[in-house]
Amino acid sequence: LIRSIVESFGVTFIKFGQWLSVRPDFVPAEVLKELEKLQDRVAPVRFRTIKRTVEEETGKPIEETFSEFNPEPLSAASIAQVHRAVLKTGEEVAVKVQRPNLRRIIGTDISSMQDMVAWAVKNWSHIALHRPGDAVASFKATLMDEIDFTVEAKNQDRLALISKDTPWIRIPKVYWE
Repeated sequence: LIRSIVESFGVTFIKFGQWLSVRPDFVPAEVLKELEKLQDRVAPVRFRTIKRTVEEETGKPIEETFSEFNPEPLSAASIAQVHRAVLKTGEEVAVKVQRPNLRRIIGTDISSMQDMVAWAVKNWSHIALHRPGDAVASFKATLMDEIDFTVEAKNQDRLALISKDTPWIRIPKVYWE
C-alpha cells in the first residue's frame, strides 16, 4: 500500500521512496522491503516526448543526429530512460533522456515535503528528534545533483581517466556535443 501511494505522487516521491529504501536507520524493515520495489519498476515516457526532448537538446531533428534510434527504451527509471541509438558516424550509443519538466516538478514536490515535515513535527513533536527537515534538505541536494546530467558525465569522464589502464574496466565515452 505504501509503495502505491508513493508512486501515485510522482517522480520526486518515487525518488524519495528509493532513497528511504536504503535507510534502515530511518525506516522499519517491512517498509524498506516495500520501498525497494521502487528501484526498478517505472513506466517509460512515450517516445514522441522522448523524441521532442532529444530534438530540443540537440537543436535538430533526431534523424540528423542518429541513423538509428530505438523507440523502445533499454531501461526506464524515475528521472530518465535510456535508448539504444546509432550516431551518423556509425558508433552505437546509449542515449539517456530525462523525463520532462523535472526541475519544476521537483521544486513543487520538495516544497510540499517541507510543508508535510513541518506539519508532522508540529503534531508529533517527537518526530523532530529524527530531524526530518535535514533529511528532506539532504534528499533535495542529492536529487538536484542526480538530475544534472553534466555532473554525471563529468564523473564518468573522471572515472574513465582513472581506470584507463585497467583492462577489465570499461567506461562508456561521453559525447559532450
